[in-house]
Amino acid sequence: MSNEVQLTNILIVGSGVVGGLIAEKLLEKKIGPIIMLDAGPDLKMRDQRTWLDAIMTGKMPYNNLTDTKNDYEATGNPPWEIEGGRLFVRGGSTLHWGGWCPRMKPEDFELKSRIGKGGLDWPFSYDDLQPYYEQAERYLQVAGDSTDQDPPRQNPYPFEAAPYTMTDGMVIKALDQLGISYGHIPTARNAKPINGMPQCVTMGSCGYCPIGARFTGDQPLDRLQAPKWGMFQLYLNSPVRKILTNGKNKVVGVEYQDTKSGELKVIEAETVILCAGALEIPKLLLASANEYWPQGIGNDFDQVGRYLVANPYFFSRAQKEKNPNKCQEELYFKTLGSRHWDTPQYQRQGKFFLNKGDTPKLDLANQMNLKYPFEKVEAASTGTQIFEFQGTMQTFSAFENRVMLASGYTRFGLARTRFDTPVPAYSQEQAQIYIDNIKVIIETMGYTPIKGGEGVYRQRGDHAMCTCRMSSQPTEGVVDPKFNVHGMDNLYIVSNAVFPSGAAANPTLTLVALAFRFVESFIA
Repeated sequence: MSNEVQLTNILIVGSGVVGGLIAEKLLEKKIGPIIMLDAGPDLKMRDQRTWLDAIMTGKMPYNNLTDTKNDYEATGNPPWEIEGGRLFVRGGSTLHWGGWCPRMKPEDFELKSRIGKGGLDWPFSYDDLQPYYEQAERYLQVAGDSTDQDPPRQNPYPFEAAPYTMTDGMVIKALDQLGISYGHIPTARNAKPINGMPQCVTMGSCGYCPIGARFTGDQPLDRLQAPKWGMFQLYLNSPVRKILTNGKNKVVGVEYQDTKSGELKVIEAETVILCAGALEIPKLLLASANEYWPQGIGNDFDQVGRYLVANPYFFSRAQKEKNPNKCQEELYFKTLGSRHWDTPQYQRQGKFFLNKGDTPKLDLANQMNLKYPFEKVEAASTGTQIFEFQGTMQTFSAFENRVMLASGYTRFGLARTRFDTPVPAYSQEQAQIYIDNIKVIIETMGYTPIKGGEGVYRQRGDHAMCTCRMSSQPTEGVVDPKFNVHGMDNLYIVSNAVFPSGAAANPTLTLVALAFRFVESFIA
C-alpha cells in the first residue's frame, strides 16, 4: 500500500458516457476538482490506420477489451454468458455501441402498479423525465423523426433521421400490408458537424467510426482533458477495489490499484459518484463491507446486486435464392424499427422493440482482401440473400436473480463476477410468440424462413439493469430518488444499476437523462 494519499472534491468511478457528462456539467458550474478512475486502458479513436486495419481484417481494435470466459462464473436458466458485451476502456462501452436512442414509454415508469410484477414503479413519471430526455438527445447528438409522437415529445431532435434505405422499403411494404406501425430508430449520429466532429458520411464502418460522427464516450473526456479545465484528472488502468468510510453515513474515499505498478493507492474525496455499470457497482459495494456495513455498503436489507435484468435479443432469419437487383444493406446502422408491440397492451406478457438486422450484407472489403475474382463477387452479389429481423425483449426482475463477487480478479484488476439467475428472464413460449410475429413479416416479404435460423441470443453483460435499484425505502432498493445510497450522505450511484425496472427500449438514452436529472439535483 502506498503511503501517498491524494485529495479531491469529487471522485467519479467509471469513464463512460455518464461519468464524462457529470464531470463536464459540474466543472461548468466550477464544482471541482474532479478525479476520475477507470479500470481500462486508452484506445486510439478516429484514427485512419486503425480504421483501415479494422476494415481489412474484420477485427475491431477493442475486441481484446471485453470480458472473457475466465472473468465470470454463472448458474441460471439460462446462465449469463457475458463475453463481448462490455468494454473496459477509456470512454466505456459506447465505443462499440450501435447508437440507438429510443425513449422509454410512459407506461414503463409504472410497471408494478400496472401489472403487479417485474420491478418497482419509478419515483417520477415520463412527463417528469421528458425535459431531461431532450437534454440527453442534444448531448448525444441524436438524429430522429421529430414528427413521431410515440412517446410524446415537446421539441425536435437535434438532427433529422437518416432516410430509409432500399431494404427498409422492402420491409415497409410488408408492414403496411400487415397493419404494423414502424418508424425511424433514433441514433446518436451527427447529420451536421457538431462539437468539432464532422457529419456522418455513411461509409458503413460504424463499428469503428474513423471521423467520430457517432457519439462515443471518449469524446467528452477529450474535452475534459483540454488545458482550459485544469481541474480534471483521469487515471486509467486504475480499478477501484474498495470504498472507504469512517462511519455508517460518510464515505471518505476509495482504495484503487495501479495495475501498471501493482501498487494499491488511496484517494480521499468529499463526494464519490459511482458511474460504472450494473455489474461492477454492486460488486464494489459488496467488496467494501466493513464494521459499519458488514454485508456491504448499502446492503443492510440484502438489496445490493438483486433484481438483475436485461433485454435479450431474439432473431429470425430467412432467405431468397436470387437477388437480381444486387440489393444490399446501404448504411450498416439500423434505420427502421417498430414499436408496434411496445405498448401497454403487451406489457403484462413483456413488450418488445423490433428492428431490422444488418442484412442483407455483402462484405466487399473482405472479398477484395481475399482476392476474389470479379465473377465470384458478382455471383455473391446476385445469389442467395439472407435477411434477419431482431428484437429486444422486456423482461421482469426477480429478487432471486443477482450478481455477486466471485473469487479472484480479472486482467483489468476488477473482482471476477458471479451470476445466479434461477428465475428465467423469459419463457420459451413467450420468445416463440415474438419470433413467430416477425416470421410473418419475413414471409410477407417473400422470404423463406431458414430451418434453425431463429432463437434468442445469449445474455451478455450489455444492457444489464436494476442491481442497485432506486426506491423510496431502503428495504426495497439501494439508492433514493436523488441517487444517494440509502444511509449515506455523500455516496451516489448514476448507472443502469439504479433503474427500478427494465423496458423493451435500450437503456442508454434514459440513463443519460437520469444523469442530467442527477446533476440538477446535486447542484441545487
